Amino acid sequence: AASAEFSPRVAWRLIGVILAVLVVSALLSPVPFPWRIWAYAPAFVFTPLIGLITIFQAEKARSNFKLKMAQSEIEHLATIAERERIARDLHDLLGHTLSVIALKAELANKLLEKDSSRAKQEMRDVERISREALSEVRSAVTGYRAKGLTAEIAHAKLALESAGVSFAYQNNTTSLTPL
Repeated sequence: AASAEFSPRVAWRLIGVILAVLVVSALLSPVPFPWRIWAYAPAFVFTPLIGLITIFQAEKARSNFKLKMAQSEIEHLATIAERERIARDLHDLLGHTLSVIALKAELANKLLEKDSSRAKQEMRDVERISREALSEVRSAVTGYRAKGLTAEIAHAKLALESAGVSFAYQNNTTSLTPL
């Protein structure tokens, strides 16, 4: 239990202190000599053995915790990177289109009194461009949502392995179309 709360170095020192106390206790014991060995031998054997096992388990628990924290950080950074990529894609997708819509709407507003037929044409262009942009955004968002079965299985495998569960799968690449 000491090794779970202390660093391995401190745990080994504590085990050494326990062994030293056992030696002193064995030397000062009133039990006759041949029986003294039988009385203290299990303590001399099992104290370092249990200490070693406990130190190993504590180090394994610390390593697993660090691994889970690192995996959590990687997932967080991947989420941020994906959000930034989506934001860049949407900016690239909509930035130019919205600028064109704004210019055409402004032009249509100026042409309204001078040339109403051309103003109507500009407004039809604004409507068409807006619908195209909306369609592009919908298709982009649909693509972002659909990661695919392979990606989901790989993500599940990573999550299970971080919990110490072995997971094997076979990927038969069957193409599925989203609904």
